[in-house]
Order: sequence, then C-alpha cells, then structure tokens
Amino acid sequence: EEVMAIITKHSVAGFLVGAITVLLIELIAGSWSAQTLRNDTEARRETAQEAARQAAVLKRSEAAARGVIGLNVADLACQFQDLAGKTISCADLRGKVTVLNLFATWCPPCREEMPSLEALWKDGDVAVYCVSEEDPADIARHPVAKSLRMPLYAFLGNVPEPLKATTLPLTYILDSKGRIVYAHVGGADWNHPEVRQMLAAVARMP
Repeated sequence: EEVMAIITKHSVAGFLVGAITVLLIELIAGSWSAQTLRNDTEARRETAQEAARQAAVLKRSEAAARGVIGLNVADLACQFQDLAGKTISCADLRGKVTVLNLFATWCPPCREEMPSLEALWKDGDVAVYCVSEEDPADIARHPVAKSLRMPLYAFLGNVPEPLKATTLPLTYILDSKGRIVYAHVGGADWNHPEVRQMLAAVARMP
C-alpha cells in the first residue's frame, strides 16, 4: 500500500507537472502567434503605405513629364559627355528623331531596358542618348556600361529644370526639330514593333 501510495503520489505530481508544462507551452505559443499576427499585419500595412507612396510619386512624375510636351530641348542650355569625353550639346538634338533616356546605374528598371535602347541605337534610324547625373567614372565602373556597345552619357554641370527627373527611368521622344512629343516614366521595351511604328510616325511629322 505504501508503494502504491508513492506511485500514485508521483503519478499525480507528474500529471500536474505535465499539465502545467502543456499549459505554459500553449500560452507561449498563443502569445507568439498573436505577436506574429501583429507583425504580419504591420508589415502588410507598411507595404501598402509604401506602394501608395510610390504610386503617388509616379503619378506626379508622369504629370511633370506630360507638362513638358512641346518643349524644344534644343533651346536648352545643357551639355552631356560620353565616357570617352565626347561632348553633346542640347542644341545638337536636331535633325533626326531622338530618344533621350534619363537613367542611373543603381536603377534596376533602367538597366533592364538598356538592351532595347541599344537595339534602336544599332539600327541608326533614331539618335539614342542615355544620360545620367552620376559621375562618369562611376558609370564606367558599373557592369552595365561594360555590357553595352552603345555609349552612355553624364550631364555636364547643372541639369536643366525641365529635364530633372524625380522617378527613373524617364524617357523623352524628340522630333527632328528637338521638340518633346512624348514622355514615358518607367521601364519599357523600346525595341517593340509598336514603339518603332511610333518613332517612324514621329519622323514623318512636319
């Protein structure tokens, strides 16, 4: 009987310890789950806020880009230089349809659209200038510059106010007189047949 009492005593104690342990685990797990849920909710809210912020920036950038339609870039006092030191003036942006692309090496969409811009450049039907506000040495060191035959450019001095970009990439299409006839914010496939048709139509403009 004494042995049974001892066994019973230990069994009850073991049961109580086990029950308490399970309860503590459930409480901890519940607390962890609640905290995880709160973290997930907060993360989703921050993601939504960031998406809304970016959408607002893009909308403002597109509005600003549309606002310069009709501007004659050839009349602006600006210069940019390729990585070999050749200087181009905005006054040189006359005579043929021009694709003026504002980019940065740190911008993923800018890098992604470079091959399509290079395809246009290779054909020679339009002039293509990809211009950055970065230091020429920084551009030259970047892998994107080493992967292209197409020259890349850096602004010399201050960027004219109408050409300042708040969102990159920003691309302008200029007619043969240097006037901006189209503006696009964000990456694009500039070698797409529909784009080529648009460029051909711009070339026919009086």
